[in-house]
Amino acid sequence: MLAVLMAPGIPQTQRVITAAAPLDIDAWTTLHGYSTLAGSLSPMRQPPLAVRIAQLHLVGGRDDVVTIDMVRPFVERQSGAELRSLETFDHHCCWERTWTSVITPN
Repeated sequence: MLAVLMAPGIPQTQRVITAAAPLDIDAWTTLHGYSTLAGSLSPMRQPPLAVRIAQLHLVGGRDDVVTIDMVRPFVERQSGAELRSLETFDHHCCWERTWTSVITPN
């Protein structure tokens, strides 16, 4: 999430990759019954990233902390962003074992 928020301010940014990132803070707090995070930046409330910044947003198919339905609206607002669901992953398992193969461009 922080990478998405920082990308517009770093001119050298060419690509942003997120994994299980709550890109819509309001949806995340609502899903879990948390109090709203007043004053917190939410990528969903920011302007879309520049088209020149490639985006890959990864979610776990079994993730009940950050769900695909929570990330999809953010991705749909972005030009050319890719949303990829790794069906056997949850919020904690298995990102570190497959990180290199997951982020390698097709």
